[in-house]
Amino acid sequence: MKLTFFSLFILLSTTALAQGNVDSSNYYIKKGREDSENGEHTKALKDFNKAVTFTPKNAEAYFGRGCAKLDLKDHKAAIWDFDKAIELNPYYADAYLERGTAIQESGDYKGAIDDFNKAIRLDPKFADAYYNRGNAKGALGNYKSAVQDYTKAIELSPEVVDSYVNRGLAKYELKDYKGAIADCNTAIQMNSDIPESYIIMGLAKTGLKKYREAIEDFGKAIELNPEFADAYYNRAVAYEKVGNKYNAKEDYAKAQVLKNIGK
Repeated sequence: MKLTFFSLFILLSTTALAQGNVDSSNYYIKKGREDSENGEHTKALKDFNKAVTFTPKNAEAYFGRGCAKLDLKDHKAAIWDFDKAIELNPYYADAYLERGTAIQESGDYKGAIDDFNKAIRLDPKFADAYYNRGNAKGALGNYKSAVQDYTKAIELSPEVVDSYVNRGLAKYELKDYKGAIADCNTAIQMNSDIPESYIIMGLAKTGLKKYREAIEDFGKAIELNPEFADAYYNRAVAYEKVGNKYNAKEDYAKAQVLKNIGK
């Protein structure tokens, strides 16, 4: 087939236009990621909207927009975008992870686990998928299996402090108080500014009847977060155990005030 100058010009123009759209999409995807990292989630959403407009069959564009919507707590819309990203790329492990996170935040823990399972099948060394699956299992009360997932996440990414904190909580629920304390100590060594580490450690020490040490831990949690109602409540319980009714009464009252404010 012989190409005329006009048809060749049309072909080249179309190719150039398509490449221009890809370049523009990549620019907005990059910009959206930067905005997301800076906490500018509304700006990021606008960037990814533009990326989708330029390349409506680009899984990365839908994925980025889904992440922006997830950051903005628009779970239903985020799930739609992750669905689209997976439709375009069925091997997109990150998309299964983030869709699972959106589903989990919507309260469907079993559905979330299904997506985390898919992410892990696609990438057996996906630490975030094990961590998130541990969270979902913990929410369902499956603490033993949650511990296994957190342990795998730690094996793959030992620098992530939240894995130690949450594994400590799961161990506490299993009444493995010494194990919970060990995990919290590790977390505190990594980052001493996480109040939940002290709360969990205080609960574990309460379980071991080390009430005075627990009081110190709850006090540290309160120092880090003076609005932490659970810290006051659990310190009140420990105060009662050592016979300090006055301080217990004050902490119970403070916990109640904070819980009423949070309603």
